[in-house]
Amino acid sequence: MESFSIVSNMSKNQYLKVMLLGLYSKPAFIAVVLFGGYLVIFNESYQQVVLGLAFVLSPVIIALIAARQFGSSPGSGDDIAFTFGENGITVEGSTCRSEFTWEHIVKQKEISNFLILYHSKRVGNFVDKRKLSAAQLQFIKDCVGKKKETL
Repeated sequence: MESFSIVSNMSKNQYLKVMLLGLYSKPAFIAVVLFGGYLVIFNESYQQVVLGLAFVLSPVIIALIAARQFGSSPGSGDDIAFTFGENGITVEGSTCRSEFTWEHIVKQKEISNFLILYHSKRVGNFVDKRKLSAAQLQFIKDCVGKKKETL
């Protein structure tokens, strides 16, 4: 496929939504929330209710802290230009420019309208899937984790 480019951005509210959906879909957080709900419903003491509410709300608290950090970063919410090609991705924002080969994209995840391309275990780029055609999205998915061919 020929190289293609899109311009994407993410608001603080969109980031918060993606974080919440991501956290509430993890098995560990589901277990914590369910246990917290159990403590709230079948409480025997005030302390259990407070602890249960803390467990139930922990993903919200984590997401709010992350969204606050997102909003304080220079360039957050700005347009980001992504160029996808056979060799990798170029990411350009108002305060940065990065290039990643496909082998350095370690995983992908789809949450809501965003495709997250991780270049480390915890850090990735959020690409607005609505700006991609079905063929472009499939091209990206097929390329993620692609190893360099040896000559």
